[in-house]
Amino acid sequence: MAHLRGADRGQLMLVGALALAVLFVSFAFLLNAAIYTETIASRGTGVEADTVVGYRNAAVDATGGTIDRLSAGENRSYDSLHGNLTTAVGDWDRGTARQYAIEGDAPSVEVVSVTNGTRVVQNGTRNFTDADGAANWTLAEDVRTRNYTMTVEGNDLAQSSQSDVLNGNTDGAFNFTFENASGNYSIYVYESGGEVELRAEDPDGNDVGSCTRSSGQVEVDFTAGTVDGADCDALDFYRALEGSYELRYANADHVSGTYATTVDAEHDELVGGHYAAYGGDGPFRSTAIYAVDIEVVLRSASVYYRNEGTVAPGAPKVRP
Repeated sequence: MAHLRGADRGQLMLVGALALAVLFVSFAFLLNAAIYTETIASRGTGVEADTVVGYRNAAVDATGGTIDRLSAGENRSYDSLHGNLTTAVGDWDRGTARQYAIEGDAPSVEVVSVTNGTRVVQNGTRNFTDADGAANWTLAEDVRTRNYTMTVEGNDLAQSSQSDVLNGNTDGAFNFTFENASGNYSIYVYESGGEVELRAEDPDGNDVGSCTRSSGQVEVDFTAGTVDGADCDALDFYRALEGSYELRYANADHVSGTYATTVDAEHDELVGGHYAAYGGDGPFRSTAIYAVDIEVVLRSASVYYRNEGTVAPGAPKVRP
């Protein structure tokens, strides 16, 4: 067995120490990279995590509220909408930064990009025909929708029955269809036995959900998947729809009420002949913001957080 002299042993120990040092530095670098890119759950103390989550959520809420407020206004140009959005987010950013600075934190939020959209609205109670009275018509093509709500007057619906609808005998029941690459998903709305019933069909014509409510005025919220505030599985497919789709109404003269949604297509991409003048009788369209990408940053003595995300109020989410 070879014997090492003192000098050799010293050199070997030095090499080993250097190797360990490199290993520790590499590990520290990887750990820091993970801390930077992972969620805040793995960073800092609970107080720091709460601060980051609180600021991020506040920034998303403030941006979402601004999107809705601007999109519900008059028919402005898209340049005007963008300018007002950037100004409003900037004002909120500066005001909030002063508050966080008291605790030594430096947060910021910035608009990265904007997706233009169009708000489709029928404010006055009437049937769901287009502006020219067509009962079967297409609201929009190649779009996604958000904030889709509908109020239906149950007493104005066509009379039908569950068995009729299941057998394809809808007797003129109002229905609306979402057609994407997978096929047609339709919801029929009709009055049956003194109650309002919603029934959904998949592209193969299979029944995929239904719910009934007492006749009268019912409130439909597609994003929440509810009718009159209670879950309705006839709406489950909406939140799972993939890609863009075409939105159509059929037998729209057999229903009355109001509705509103925002689509991710610009104002002039929707067929103008279907819509009344802005604010007029019947459905009308107005410029809107569909979604906004924002960058959220928060710096403190022990935390650096940066994230980009999309804010689209009322966009479909699959029910957990």
